[in-house]
Amino acid sequence: MEIGEAVAVSNRADTKNKDLCPLCYKGLDGHNKLKKTKDLEEVVSRPEQLNCQRIPIVAGAPPYTTAAHHLIPALQAYNRVHRIVRMGQAVGYDINAKPNGLPLPTCLNPYHDNRAYGDLPDDDLANPENKRTKQAIAEGVMVATGKQWHVGSHNYKQPADESSPVEGGDKELGHEVSYESSVIRLLLELCNDVTASPVCESKTESTDFISRMNQLSTKVADALNEFGRQDPWKSRPFFVSRRAYLYAKKHE
Repeated sequence: MEIGEAVAVSNRADTKNKDLCPLCYKGLDGHNKLKKTKDLEEVVSRPEQLNCQRIPIVAGAPPYTTAAHHLIPALQAYNRVHRIVRMGQAVGYDINAKPNGLPLPTCLNPYHDNRAYGDLPDDDLANPENKRTKQAIAEGVMVATGKQWHVGSHNYKQPADESSPVEGGDKELGHEVSYESSVIRLLLELCNDVTASPVCESKTESTDFISRMNQLSTKVADALNEFGRQDPWKSRPFFVSRRAYLYAKKHE
């Protein structure tokens, strides 16, 4: 089942059961500590609340600064699965809490000839030694830091077949489709796991569900951290940018 269809099926079911506990789809009476809410609260992305440490500057690398990255994207993944959002509301889970954050390098203008990163050419296939391109700068930073290049915007995604990347003018591509889709699939699996063993029937439902979400964040973080080891392709499918994907693909 395509990820969009899977999300739609899940959301339709949750709308049908919105008067029930989101963790077990039973009545709310008798549940411990659950916040009784029927309406979805607005999900807001607040990277500054992730409290990510700044990445040390490596001498000789192209200029870069630190981006606070949501391991479970707040808007592109978490917000799309309504039942997970209701579960989070019920137990007080915070998508912007520190366990869901990871510092990644991103651009720091200006670059060559006092130009903004977005104004530089994408790549120079005819002259791979040209260091005045977006890809060359990104790779220089990734080699220096051992971390994936984070582009900030998630408006542009790579097609699922990976064969014809879509560029948006001089803007960067955002998360790979495979990143967001993979996280969403993990969230949908968590829905099923919680239903099979409802944490709302115990006195520890709050910490248990939050622990499961934090474990999911850790799983994604572990994959991203593989990028700085010997084989960056082991981060697959969790590439936060097309730049990171292309670099890892060359080392597959």
